Amino acid sequence: MNQNQKNIERIVIIAGLVLVLFWWLSDTEFLQFVDSPIEISITGFEAFALAILILFEMIPTVLKQVWSVGAISTQLILTGFSPIILGVLLAVGQLIGQMILYGIGMFAKHLSGESVAKLADKNHFLHKHHFLIYLGVPFIPVLGEGIMLASGHQRINPMKIIPFLFISNLADNYKHIYQTVINLEIGEALA
Repeated sequence: MNQNQKNIERIVIIAGLVLVLFWWLSDTEFLQFVDSPIEISITGFEAFALAILILFEMIPTVLKQVWSVGAISTQLILTGFSPIILGVLLAVGQLIGQMILYGIGMFAKHLSGESVAKLADKNHFLHKHHFLIYLGVPFIPVLGEGIMLASGHQRINPMKIIPFLFISNLADNYKHIYQTVINLEIGEALA
């Protein structure tokens, strides 16, 4: 087994363990099995809230300073929406936003007249240290967005960075979701 396969297996195992941990901490049922086929019913508010929250995760951090969607996510959790599913959906939205920045970086390279067909070589700084760099992207907002633009401009292989980005996006979103859940539980206990 080569090193890439070992790394992929490690990432899948770590992601699975993180998902199981958050599933256990959420104290909610992830899937409900009943005699009839599983029915997923999403109310109009839940669909609207999910669309707004996912779009909010796609935009750059500089624009997120203008407004907040914390009230929408809090209300969504209060309606009984699973925090685990919410975290995964927000992580996907954040990953899409990061890949849009990657695409903008590629477009900037194309505008400069350089070829965008060739990926960066394996000795490139961002390839050598991708584990540390891309796990930190969501936690250092403006610098992280600059890293994604530079990654697109330098044509870093996106398949090597997406797993690290997704795992760190999950951690970033669950940090905020569980903080909200804990605040709601404390408020409910004090009332």
